Amino acid sequence: MNSGCGDEQGPERDVTKPLLWTLIGLIVAAIVALAAIPLMSTSGRDARRTEGEQLMGAARDACRTAYLKHGNVEDARAALRDQLQDLEGKYYGVAGELEILDQERARVKAMPHGADQPIGYMEFDWSTGESKIAWP
Repeated sequence: MNSGCGDEQGPERDVTKPLLWTLIGLIVAAIVALAAIPLMSTSGRDARRTEGEQLMGAARDACRTAYLKHGNVEDARAALRDQLQDLEGKYYGVAGELEILDQERARVKAMPHGADQPIGYMEFDWSTGESKIAWP
């Protein structure tokens, strides 16, 4: 007997449609999850490098301040030894030794706490603060 309310829900009901949609949903979820893996690892790497760059920028600013205070590169370098070692983050720390390239430029290094991360370098100009960052 048909009550006129739509499809009949008897024992002959087709169960393949809900299973098919469930399978399609699982496949789509798996594809989205796999596509997100490179994004997660890239953003983690970028966050760690950003920390290193911020630490090198702080080191550069401290170097330039010491240079203005002492008036020459060697006195600034001597005054900075302990101060640079205090610049530490979760993933990177600044190397305590400032590398003087010439009377106009110097280099600071961001040393990783983990062996799987690269060393970061920032070369900067003493007077202008103009800098270049490299992650070899």
